[in-house]
Amino acid sequence: MQQTVEGTVEFRKMRNAFRTDLVTSEVAAMIVAAHDGAMLELHRLARQINGRELIRALQFALVRGIEEKVDHQGLDRGSCGAAGTHP
Repeated sequence: MQQTVEGTVEFRKMRNAFRTDLVTSEVAAMIVAAHDGAMLELHRLARQINGRELIRALQFALVRGIEEKVDHQGLDRGSCGAAGTHP
């Protein structure tokens, strides 16, 4: 699973969709850990939480943290104006 996620992260970095200032293997490890943790929580709290909403929230949080933010209006990127910087 780790290798597959690393490949996906690297591919998205090449397409300027993900930040390039983060180490691919570490990003992939974080994604796998978050996935495993979400599955554990879903198992523990199956009757108390909505699985679809849990995964939706996880996807949003993960992707927003590693995506490359590009301002399509020509303004600077991120809070410091440098590629890969995020507020």
